[in-house]
Amino acid sequence: MPLTKVRKEIDKLDDDIMKLFKKRKKLVEKVGKIKKKHKIPMLQKVREVDIDKKLDKFAKKHGLKKTFLQKIWKNIIDESKDIQKKIMK
Repeated sequence: MPLTKVRKEIDKLDDDIMKLFKKRKKLVEKVGKIKKKHKIPMLQKVREVDIDKKLDKFAKKHGLKKTFLQKIWKNIIDESKDIQKKIMK
């Protein structure tokens, strides 16, 4: 398979990932509104622990480094917290 074709496939996946981030942001906004309405604390440590367990299982199953996934998820969770903070003010 030519390099250009492989890169096009990667570009398509990158576009899909960005679209999923947009969709995730909207869902995080909904979560923030629900938490605000019901006076639920923004930080949910149990949720973060569950995500970490899921990352570990996924990494092992698919031959990825857990630390790689954790770095990505840390950024995603940090962004989610920032979005929720703005909503919960």
